[in-house]
Order: sequence, then structure tokens, then C-alpha cells
Amino acid sequence: MRGDRADRAADNARSCDYAPPELAQARAAQSRLSGWPGRGLANTRAWESAGADQLVFGVGMATREQDLETIRLMGEHVIPKIDTDPVHRTTRFRDAL
Repeated sequence: MRGDRADRAADNARSCDYAPPELAQARAAQSRLSGWPGRGLANTRAWESAGADQLVFGVGMATREQDLETIRLMGEHVIPKIDTDPVHRTTRFRDAL
């Protein structure tokens, strides 16, 4: 099943004439972040290399304890490695006006 999902994502990305090749790679890697923190970071980096500058993380498909553990792991191991700028992006946009 997982391979089928990745294959469909890759096919969808390839069907867009305007999509950069990095997008197909990111979508084929996995359309959602799951697994251990290292895998989540690798998938996040794939989206970053495809040009994504924002990702939405959500929870709610597991138990409350599992969701809280996911939030903790993302906050400790993934977000600090991808969000290294001390100034929030929105603040930069406001300051540029």
C-alpha cells in the first residue's frame, strides 16, 4: 500500500508540466511525514529542496499520548534543525514594507 501511495504521488507530480523535478522527488519520498525523527527530518529536507518554505504539521489520527509524543519529537529533533532563523518569517515581511 505504501508503495502504491508513493507511486501515485510521483505520477501526480510528473503530470504537472510546471512542477520542478525536485517536487516529484519530494512527493515520491512520502507525502506525509511519519516514522522516527530522522526520517521526518529527511522528508522535510526533501520538501525544502523542492522549494517548499512552509509545511503544516498535524496530529489527531492516533491516541492523545501518541500525538503528544509526536509533537515532542518534532519539537526536539526536527524543528530546531529546519527553523534556524531567530526572526520569524512574517516579521521579515512586515519589516520589508
